Amino acid sequence: MCKMASFKFKPTGAVALRVSGSLDSHHNIPGDDGSKPNDWREGHYLHDGTIECRVLDVDELTGNECADKIRKQWPTFTEFFAWAIEEANDGLTVGGSLDLGGCTGLTALPDGLTVSGYLYLGGCTGLTALPDGLTVGGSLDLGGCTGLTALPDGLTVSGYLYLDGCAGLTALPDGLTVGGSLYLNGCTGLTALPDDLTVSGNLYLNGCTGLTALPDGLESRVGGCIYRCST
Repeated sequence: MCKMASFKFKPTGAVALRVSGSLDSHHNIPGDDGSKPNDWREGHYLHDGTIECRVLDVDELTGNECADKIRKQWPTFTEFFAWAIEEANDGLTVGGSLDLGGCTGLTALPDGLTVSGYLYLGGCTGLTALPDGLTVGGSLDLGGCTGLTALPDGLTVSGYLYLDGCAGLTALPDGLTVGGSLYLNGCTGLTALPDDLTVSGNLYLNGCTGLTALPDGLESRVGGCIYRCST
């Protein structure tokens, strides 16, 4: 679950930064171990906008001074996260899964992001859209993303696509293909489904009160069952 983006920094005038390992992790905190001012320290950029820089008495800058310098370059968590994810993965391809659940301060994802595994964004209420070119090799969970209003055109999800409770979603993109099941329970803003929607698993439409009809031939493009209850 998303709490922060972790980084390493040098508490000198320029405040050099690097990201190593998981973005959302704790590293060993330097203690009274003979650390020098040019050694790397630990820091965190929290999704509520708080920046924590863990400095020592021997360091040139205070924690607040370090945080101010970092904030000048990356004023928001979203901007810092876009840099950090590219830095941590040698580009915008994440080889495994990425869990950002509950990261309410995240308002966007970087364009061209590819996640080979599972992408969890449940409860990211600040998200209003997903980037063009987003590729998810596993499942994509957007449950409770109440600010989400649209999905990118041509989105393909190899696993399931979970959109339960996305009440702000008003439409699905043409050409949407889901390799698993598609969950749209409680998507009250939806008024229609794409004519070419393809779902390999089940299609869940419970509580989609705005849907008055389904596309012709939809049953033949859904590999499982269609569950629909408007009340």
